[in-house]
Amino acid sequence: MPKIGKKVQLLLSQNQIKMSKGIILFYDDDSTFSEQFKSLYEDSGFEIICFDNIMKLRNAFKDQNLMFNSKALIFDLAQSKTEEENGKDFEILDDIQEKFNNYRIPIFIHSAFSLHIDHFKNCGTVWKIEKSGNSLEKIIGIIKCLDESGFLDAFTPNGIIEQNLMSELHKSFTEQFREGEIEKIISQIKNSNPKGFKERSINVFKRTAVKSLMSELLTPVFSDGKKMNPIEHYYRRISKVDYWTGDILKRKDNSKHILILTPRCNVASKKYDYLLACEVLIGEFPKVIVNRKERDKIQYALTDNPEFSGYNRYIPPSPLFAGGKIVLSNYLMISKIELSESYEIQISLSDELTNEIIGKFGAYFFRTGITPWEQIEVIESIKEK
Repeated sequence: MPKIGKKVQLLLSQNQIKMSKGIILFYDDDSTFSEQFKSLYEDSGFEIICFDNIMKLRNAFKDQNLMFNSKALIFDLAQSKTEEENGKDFEILDDIQEKFNNYRIPIFIHSAFSLHIDHFKNCGTVWKIEKSGNSLEKIIGIIKCLDESGFLDAFTPNGIIEQNLMSELHKSFTEQFREGEIEKIISQIKNSNPKGFKERSINVFKRTAVKSLMSELLTPVFSDGKKMNPIEHYYRRISKVDYWTGDILKRKDNSKHILILTPRCNVASKKYDYLLACEVLIGEFPKVIVNRKERDKIQYALTDNPEFSGYNRYIPPSPLFAGGKIVLSNYLMISKIELSESYEIQISLSDELTNEIIGKFGAYFFRTGITPWEQIEVIESIKEK
């Protein structure tokens, strides 16, 4: 164990850890703040370990037992007058970045300069809290929220997600294959491309494993009568593909949002330099309808009742995305160059919702009909029978 002091070693004993909810690491070269934090949060059930020296902090980081029992990291930025005067290039940012890259632990940057640094933009597990009279209370409020919701138990190292994921992945993956199928798949890949077949095989089995697990996790659960949270209809795609069906993009001047329909809606031109898209009106939902309760009106719109949505498709609001109306009749072809220069990706729709929208767009795009008949005459014929 690295030399991090008798007090810290005592707190890291297995018995002590098991009795607590986990560890919160607090770094600030001014001990006034660490003592205040400990005083405010002493009854939380967490072990609070404080540091006022960056070298002692880095030594503590080398202890895997400490890191895998940590539930939150709180960092000050400036360590010297020179850094304070500079106000941007802080040495400790490298340490914070390393912890962000390698550990699933909520990170709080608690500093007078926290809002001035360019690091960690749009990182949901990094909170930039500017020091103020109530900034520590704000941090404690967020940690309480994460703790009470079970987020810390699920998200952090050795948490519920990590513990369950491998067993669920193993179960779902092994059920994909019957006797002899794995060898046949490997032979097929090797025979088609001997040079790169190993990398290709790993990638194919990796995708199969994740896909089989996802199909299990995305299966609707009806036993308790609960419905899906709107957030599950959205995700932030991390694929290397620039644009894909279901991506919602915002024009950089905020004047317009569009939904990408290509390539799954197989329309493209000029060797796929142009993509098919349609307009999205953010935050727009049905107007009040007489004799309809507001709750019923929204429910019918979001479940795609034609009486409310027509050829449009309403998508629900959530903390990830404001939702609104997809105007399927307002479609356009747009170049990848224009998308790259003038738009930025906001969110992607789930496969389930994307499939429904593509189907509805097809029904609109290829809508056909016959000459209408005279209703009264048809009714008379029915009466005669």
